[in-house]
Amino acid sequence: MPTATVRTAALTGAFAGLVGLLLGPFVDVPGSGGTLWLLLAVVVVGLPGYYFVFGITKAEMVGPWALQPALLKRVAACIIGAVAVATLAWPLFSLLPS
Repeated sequence: MPTATVRTAALTGAFAGLVGLLLGPFVDVPGSGGTLWLLLAVVVVGLPGYYFVFGITKAEMVGPWALQPALLKRVAACIIGAVAVATLAWPLFSLLPS
C-alpha cells in the first residue's frame, strides 16, 4: 500500500498539472465529448491522487484531520507541483501545432 508523503503529493500534483494541460483542450471544445474527457481526468488523476495525498489509512483521518500539519504540507506540495509543471510546460505545449 502506498504511503502518502510530501514527495508522493508533489509528484501527484505534477502529474495532475500535466494531465490538465493535455486534456484541457478536449474538455473545452463543443461536440468533442468534453464531459467524458473530464470524467477520464477525474479517474486518472483524482482517484490515485487522493491516496497519494491523503493516504489510505484511517489513522490519519481521526479527529481534526484537516488541521494536521503533515496533511497540510502534502496538500500544499500537491498544489505547488501542479502549478509548477503547468507553468513550465505551458510554453512547450503552445509550440505544438494545433
